[in-house]
Amino acid sequence: MNSAGHGTTYSTICGKLCAVRWYHNNNLGYDPGVNTGHAILLRGIRRFTNPVIKQYPLSAQIRRRIFVNLDLKHARTKLIWGGILLAYFFLLRRSECLYIGRHHHPYILRLDDIFLLDTEGQPSIPQRAAYVGIRLFGAKNTQFGREDIRYHQKSGDRLLCPVRAARWIIKGLKHSGLHRKNLHCLREAAWVFRASDVAQHIKNAAAAEWMDRSRYPTHSIRIGGATTLLNVGADRLTIKLLGRWMSSTFEEYPVRTAQGSAGLSQLMC
Repeated sequence: MNSAGHGTTYSTICGKLCAVRWYHNNNLGYDPGVNTGHAILLRGIRRFTNPVIKQYPLSAQIRRRIFVNLDLKHARTKLIWGGILLAYFFLLRRSECLYIGRHHHPYILRLDDIFLLDTEGQPSIPQRAAYVGIRLFGAKNTQFGREDIRYHQKSGDRLLCPVRAARWIIKGLKHSGLHRKNLHCLREAAWVFRASDVAQHIKNAAAAEWMDRSRYPTHSIRIGGATTLLNVGADRLTIKLLGRWMSSTFEEYPVRTAQGSAGLSQLMC
């Protein structure tokens, strides 16, 4: 990144160097490291790289605003609303549930891998469902590169609930005239789950709540889920496993809010 703001950023270069070091360490048995010349060069690049703009988490207030803004009479908006909620509760990356541009990733969440269960853990009709589960595949989705399943039960909220999120997706499929068995994966419903469409709904809701819309990309969904878990006192290991982070980098995502700081002053007295 030069003084004109053009070129590769410092964080991108560091990410690529980490990938090179990881490959050599795991496949060739040694760590090439960074020599003195490289370290000096990286410090210079960092000086010309603009600071990273902090992305804000998707709060309950903005999620409710998204619901108000959507016209849920249409199948398309039902699927978008259900997809946003499901991604929030399961801390999904956008590459796991959204069609990015004209492409999708092979590990994208399949519609047939979203299922509802009753209180006994048996497959259930939407009206009697108590749990929702999603099946994940691939090393990007799970920490060990194998099939894994994540569950959520009803939240108790009449609007913001993972089970209701799955029900909205099912409603959207039925109203669109499509059947679950005919949809191989979310890629075939790309007209609904494009990242640009979802981002626009999030930004519009943020603007309606007098927030800076530029700070709310699709990544705010995942940040919002991690932030909420942190501030209600969830164990860090729980956040790490649910979000499928292989390292402690997840600690950079959550934002400490006033809710998470409640009662700390009393403990410090």
